[in-house]
Amino acid sequence: MKVRPGERVTEYVEALGDIIKIYPQTYSAHLALRDTDMLIHCGSTMAMEAHLLMMPAFNYWNVNPDKILANLSPGSLNGDIISEAFRTIDVESTNVNWNIFYELKNHLYGNIDGNACRRAAYAIQEHIHQTGEIRTNIPDTWPLEPLYLTDDVMIEEPDEPCPKWLCPACKGRWWTQDKIMMADCPWCGMTVERTGGSHAQAPIRKPERSVLP
Repeated sequence: MKVRPGERVTEYVEALGDIIKIYPQTYSAHLALRDTDMLIHCGSTMAMEAHLLMMPAFNYWNVNPDKILANLSPGSLNGDIISEAFRTIDVESTNVNWNIFYELKNHLYGNIDGNACRRAAYAIQEHIHQTGEIRTNIPDTWPLEPLYLTDDVMIEEPDEPCPKWLCPACKGRWWTQDKIMMADCPWCGMTVERTGGSHAQAPIRKPERSVLP
């Protein structure tokens, strides 16, 4: 098991440490994936990585609100169905939903050819110089368009004196004394960060060196 960043590993170690291997937080997720024959996830983008490695993957108790990504792998809320899949799956081939795969490839990820970082670097460089003058800083901001923003995890209700939070992972609710921008869910340990309000834009940050050599 590889616990998501922000979750408390100790909770899983205490509950499951005697029966399964649990990777430490510092262990590479990519290496952990290469160590396994199949992936069980709950709507993680790691499913795309598994399928690119021609590895089977299953979405068990999906928590991802993105319906496209959630349907990339076969999914179920029934443990018996997942157990049966364990017995019958061919670990030498992927069970990806190819229609969803190509939809993600064409409209989200782009060409999956190993050159995405290089293309991104050139795109950033072009953005820097698009005004015809050399700019020495790159705006580091959250997108302002509603299309790219998720619902705020802080719920303000007039009859409650303290801000109420909603965890997007486990759906747990809790309260904080102040309107802070980040908090740890007391139920699952997930680090939850606000995406609305004043957090829509971060300060401008100057890079230490050019994007391209």
